[in-house]
Amino acid sequence: VYGPDHQEVVNSLVNFAILYSDQKKFDLAETLHRQALKIQEKTFGPDHPETALILENIAFIYREKKLYGEAVSLFQRALSIWENQPEEYKAELSSNLHSLAHIYYRFLNQPEKAEPYLKRALDIREEILGPDDPELKETITDYVDLLRSQGREEEAKKLEARIRQPSFPF
Repeated sequence: VYGPDHQEVVNSLVNFAILYSDQKKFDLAETLHRQALKIQEKTFGPDHPETALILENIAFIYREKKLYGEAVSLFQRALSIWENQPEEYKAELSSNLHSLAHIYYRFLNQPEKAEPYLKRALDIREEILGPDDPELKETITDYVDLLRSQGREEEAKKLEARIRQPSFPF
């Protein structure tokens, strides 16, 4: 019923790819995501939000396969898409920034590269999420950990105090 480039085909490919990722079948998941990406880029272009989501899915696979450079490259390509989207995509932008920071800090041991991404993710999440939101708390916790790893205890304590207070104000 649907042609090979129909959005339902893309949705099915992505859904199966996510299923395979959950089963740790990363090579198969990557193949399906790449097929979906090819259709998505052909249909909507390389700068569409749906394209960014698929790029991030592949980046997560690369992270799981310990291909961190490739993961960073795809997250950065998706970041360039999110940065040119309307305000309604700020949550996706902050998630991408946090993912980039996570790879730089946790896997590549480059906190100096991670910090600007983490700070920007925190700024956006403070703006768009409620004070008790788990994603905001996760970002603060990660930032506190990064600060402590650099011996910046006073900054870490000040930031950490914000998540210990219920419904902390900004």
